[in-house]
Amino acid sequence: MAIHAPVSLHPPWPLSPSTGFPLGDWLAPLDAHWIWWHDPTTDTLWENHQPNEWHTWTALPCRYQHRRFSHAGPSVEAPPGNRSRATVRVSGSVARMQDIGASIPQQPVAAPSTLQEAVLALPPTCLWAVQHVQSDDQGLTVAHAIAQGTAVAVSDGSLCYTLGTSAFVIEEPTPDHRVLGCNRVPGPVEEGDSHRCELAGLHAIVTTVNCICRLHSVSNGLITIACDNTSALKPTAVDYLPHP
Repeated sequence: MAIHAPVSLHPPWPLSPSTGFPLGDWLAPLDAHWIWWHDPTTDTLWENHQPNEWHTWTALPCRYQHRRFSHAGPSVEAPPGNRSRATVRVSGSVARMQDIGASIPQQPVAAPSTLQEAVLALPPTCLWAVQHVQSDDQGLTVAHAIAQGTAVAVSDGSLCYTLGTSAFVIEEPTPDHRVLGCNRVPGPVEEGDSHRCELAGLHAIVTTVNCICRLHSVSNGLITIACDNTSALKPTAVDYLPHP
């Protein structure tokens, strides 16, 4: 089965819900109106009770979907400058962090000059998908193919016991200067659940295509992605209902 996917870069800044265009940087990176902040260095929540009055919450063991924190009391110190906005729900003495905003860059991020730099610039949560990527021309040939709408890609997943892996290839109609990659699927993967491995390969293709487009300034294009496991596509369908 082939998926014809138009290329659309995912910008690392907020989007307007009505138009989808970038809103730009926060006007006040450390404003006094946001209550909850997260310090990624110490994994601590900071609660802004009122101006210059802060309470800290310490992280509890990771046993649930949402990170949980315990109230540690007021702090005589102010939170660090690299803190990030957080969305938190408090129940008794436990706070659950439901979402977190990206840290505000202190200086403009330089554009990548190699495919490896574009990969390393990804958020840490995306790096697993592109653990190994190789290209003999920094993805330039594939970038031209994407812009012309002739690029093709295919991936495959593998599961052995609870270890999952996937590999992928992105190329133009000929295999010259193709981009190859592979990864280890986050796990352990349940026995028989090969869908995660198949989806990991598709996710790696999308992530790598975004890196290539960012490196070579491709803003519009088309790529055909072939999937050898149509059942792996069912969970991504809008009308998909999981079997309990």
